[in-house]
Amino acid sequence: MFVLLYVTKATMLMFEEYLSEIGLTKVQIDVYKYILAFPGTNITEISEKLHINRSHLYAISKKLLELELIYEDFASKMYLYPADVGEV
Repeated sequence: MFVLLYVTKATMLMFEEYLSEIGLTKVQIDVYKYILAFPGTNITEISEKLHINRSHLYAISKKLLELELIYEDFASKMYLYPADVGEV
């Protein structure tokens, strides 16, 4: 299910500040926001859209997985999804 939300700039800044406070870097935050916007994306897609090399993205996804912000699905490739809001 995809839900479109209107987010103000102030709300987004508060969200990014929170992510920074829990230890995410700017690049990690950008990747997490991309996964939130495009659930089910994979490393190759993120790499192409955000211009980040894939080896760096694997390290970023590992950090996001450790923080339980995302989960992965290994159907045939590694697909990344935001964690359930109720779980975070």
